[in-house]
Amino acid sequence: MGILRHKESGDERVLVAEHLIGRGSRCQLKLDDPLVSSAHAMVRWRRNGWEVHDLDSRNGTWVNGQQLASDERCTIAKGTTLIFGTSSESFEMIDDAAPVARAVSDQGQVREALEQNLLPLPDADAPVLMVFERDGQWMVEVHSGEQRPVRDGEELVVGTTRWTLELPFAVDSTQRRGKVRLWLRELTLCFSVSREQERIGLRLEHLGGEIELSSRVHMEMLLRLAEAWRADEARGVPEAERGWLYVSDLLSRLHIHDDADSRNLLYQHSFQARQQLAQAGIVDAAQLVQRRNTIAVKGTGRVGQIRLGATRVVIESAEAVASADDDAEPNAGR
Repeated sequence: MGILRHKESGDERVLVAEHLIGRGSRCQLKLDDPLVSSAHAMVRWRRNGWEVHDLDSRNGTWVNGQQLASDERCTIAKGTTLIFGTSSESFEMIDDAAPVARAVSDQGQVREALEQNLLPLPDADAPVLMVFERDGQWMVEVHSGEQRPVRDGEELVVGTTRWTLELPFAVDSTQRRGKVRLWLRELTLCFSVSREQERIGLRLEHLGGEIELSSRVHMEMLLRLAEAWRADEARGVPEAERGWLYVSDLLSRLHIHDDADSRNLLYQHSFQARQQLAQAGIVDAAQLVQRRNTIAVKGTGRVGQIRLGATRVVIESAEAVASADDDAEPNAGR
C-alpha cells in the first residue's frame, strides 16, 4: 500500500485510494501549517500507480523539487519527495504498492483485507460479516447470507463497534501480489474421503495442473455441500437451484445442534474455507460458499440456505486415489 513519511517527524501515513491533503476537516492527511491550503492536493491511485494532483493551492505543490502548475497532475513512486506549501511539510513516498481495503473502528482499530480482498469483521478468528469484491463492486455479507453493495466511507456496526470502510477502486490483488490467477469456474474440486470419513482431502484441478490443500476443520462442511451438489446434479436439478441446503439441514448432516453458537461456527468455517482458497490464488474465493435468505414453509422456522459455489465436483475414495498414485509411480520413471 502507498505510504508517505514526514521527513522531519518520521510520522507515516497509509494512503487510501483518494487521499485529500490540506488543512480542511475533510482531509485524510491534515496539515496545520498556515501556508497549506484547506484542500491543497490529492494523492490518488490510478490503475497502475499513484499520482499527485495540485488543487489550485495558494503556495504550490513540489515533486522532487519541481513545482507543479495549478491543477497539474504528476505520477509519483517510491522515493518521490513531495512538498505541500512549505518545506516544513515535506514527505517521502516510502511504499508505492496499490491500496488495500481497510476498516477503521471508532476505537482506532484497523483491519486490512486479506488475500483476494476478503475483509472479515471484527476479525478473521470470529467473523460476523465479510466485505469482499465481486465483479468490480464491493459487497458485504452477514450471517443470514444477505449480500448488498457497500461504498467507500460507509459505516458498518458490529456489536457495539462502528467500523468505517476505506475501499479502493477495483484493484487486481492477484496481479499486485504476483500470485496465480484462477477462478472457481476453471476448477474441479476433487474430494478424497477415507472409508470412515475421518480424513477428508481436497485438491483443486485446473488446466495448468493442480493445487493440493491442507486438511482443515472446514473440509467436512465443504464435503456435505459437495454431496448435496452431486445429488442434485444426478437428479437433473437446474444449475441455478443445484446444491442448496437449509442451514438447519447442513448442521444436522454435520451432527451439530442448531442454535446461535452453531450458526456462528458455521459462518466461521465458511470464511476459513474461502480464505484457504484465496491463499491458493483463487480470485473469486468469496463465492466458494454461497448463501441466500429463503424460508421453506411458513411457520417452520427453517430459514437461510447455503451451497457450494463451484460447478465441477468430484468425490473419490481416498484408498482409490492412493492406489492410483501407487500404480502411476513405476510409469513415472520410464
